[in-house]
Amino acid sequence: MERLTQTSDKGGVAFTFDLTISCEPNEAKKILKLAEKLKQYEDLEEQGQLLRLPCRPNDIVYRINKAARVPIIKMAVKRIVLFDKSYALEVVDEYGGQLLFLADDIGKVLYITREEAEAKLTEMEESDEGE
Repeated sequence: MERLTQTSDKGGVAFTFDLTISCEPNEAKKILKLAEKLKQYEDLEEQGQLLRLPCRPNDIVYRINKAARVPIIKMAVKRIVLFDKSYALEVVDEYGGQLLFLADDIGKVLYITREEAEAKLTEMEESDEGE
């Protein structure tokens, strides 16, 4: 991601682009405070300490099982397990079955939206017809 902030020559925060602030001094202070917070997040991201999760506990995710009567299986995220610079989703299906999916499984085996799961199932079915 392209940085929008950097450390200024004086040790504070500076934007990486030209910015003309034409507002009241107290409004300029608010903009500076926003920039300082953004810089903290950008620094954490560069250091590999900021992890962006695709969902939250209790969100619904979807798994495909072409052999099942209902091939798109709705599952609830029970918890998110954090590892060193990665994560896994512990999910439970409607029958109480629990599975653990690694971050790399998202978009391959597990889908965050039903639309993504439906598109993948259609793609799988089309590739089976072509064989």
